Formats: sequence, C-alpha cells, structure tokens
Amino acid sequence: MRKQNLSIGENCDHLGTVEHEFLHALGFWHEQSRSDRDDYVTIVWNQIKADKKNNFISYNETVSSSLGVPYDYGSVMHYSKTAFSKTGEPTIVTKTPEFLDVIGQRLEFSDSDLLKLNRLYNCTTASTFLDSCHFEEPNICGMIQGDGGNAKWARVQRVKGGPQTDYTNLGRCQGLIASYIDSLKWDCVT
Repeated sequence: MRKQNLSIGENCDHLGTVEHEFLHALGFWHEQSRSDRDDYVTIVWNQIKADKKNNFISYNETVSSSLGVPYDYGSVMHYSKTAFSKTGEPTIVTKTPEFLDVIGQRLEFSDSDLLKLNRLYNCTTASTFLDSCHFEEPNICGMIQGDGGNAKWARVQRVKGGPQTDYTNLGRCQGLIASYIDSLKWDCVT
C-alpha cells in the first residue's frame, strides 16, 4: 500500500470534514455511491453541475462495500442535499423526508461509520476520544482548561437547551442540523 497525502485547507477545517477526508484515505467511498443507494435516495441528475456528476456514480459491492451495514443517512461520508447543485436546489432527495436535512452532516462520525471502519480493518475493540480521556484531570488529553472563569469540564449525556447549546457543536445547530449543513463549503469535498 502506498502513502496517501491529505490536504485539509480553508473551508475544510471542520472536524467532520477532516474525518470525511481521513475515511477516504482509509478506503471509504461516499455513502450515496453504494449499490443500494437508489432504495434510500433519489439523485436529481439535472441539478448537478456537469463537471461534478462523477461524484454521484454508484458502485457495486466489489468496489464500494457496505460491509453489511445498513444505509446511513447520518454518515459523515454522505453528501448534503444540495451538493454540487447548479441552482441551490436539491441534488439528493431522501426517500424518507425526515432525513433530507440530516444528510451531509459534518459534525462527527456516525455509529455506522465507526462500525464499518472497525469491520474493514478487523478491529475487535473500538476507542473514542471521550473514552480515552479523563475529564476529572486538569490536563484532558492535551486540552488545558484555563484558570479564568468558573467553567468546569463535565462529561454529560445531555445538556439543558439540547444540542443547540451543547459544546460539541458550538451553537451551530438550528432545527435539525440544516443551517450548519447548508453553510458548509462543498468545494473541498472529494
């Protein structure tokens, strides 16, 4: 196997976008490239920029394996509803309407992304950032909490105000995650 270079630059510096690019380097294709994608989404070919149509080709299981994991609207590898749109109208429409504003999220890996990664590399155990860090210590995996202010690190299941006020998305969510997804620059998606 040869070395793969990653270029993470302007407009590609969101955590989920970096994760997306790393998954490409590890051998992942886009979720909407799966052979079963037409059961879950409709590609609106006439809305896609002519030079970007190759990004919407689906591949059979020998090229882009689902690894036995169901289609994942929440995958960090899925394009947004308006990816490479000529007019801002949808290029991908979910067959389940409630997921239209979910596809294309760049907040973090989905559970299915991690499951597929573990299956692809035959991992029997998984570790996440939060599982490997101790929030009781002053130095949390290299993140130092400053002396100023009275905030204290805490690992919680939920926060008052929901995900719109949670530190994990820094207040970028409105409604579902539509406004954040729509604000991303897709020029950097490969």
